[in-house]
Amino acid sequence: RLIGYNTDQYGLLMLIKKHKINLQNKNIIVLGNGGAAITVVKTLLDNFKNNIYIWGRNTTKTNKLINTFDKHLCKGRILRYKEFLNTRYIVFNCISLNN
Repeated sequence: RLIGYNTDQYGLLMLIKKHKINLQNKNIIVLGNGGAAITVVKTLLDNFKNNIYIWGRNTTKTNKLINTFDKHLCKGRILRYKEFLNTRYIVFNCISLNN
């Protein structure tokens, strides 16, 4: 019998806490649309009230990620990133290095 635990969400929350990152009323952008991005988005949605902007190299996968979260969890809190002038973001980089 195998038992496994995923500590990704806990690790991300401890990283935010340890570095005293204030996400209150901040614009958040998640770069990427794979497994790490899904974990980051879910963690942020569960623990913070911010809107989250998603940017990914693959538009189809990015749209799928946005639609999945929008349909099930968070109507309107996940948005496609568009360039905004004079807007600052807290960036969560979930893009793999080898692509």
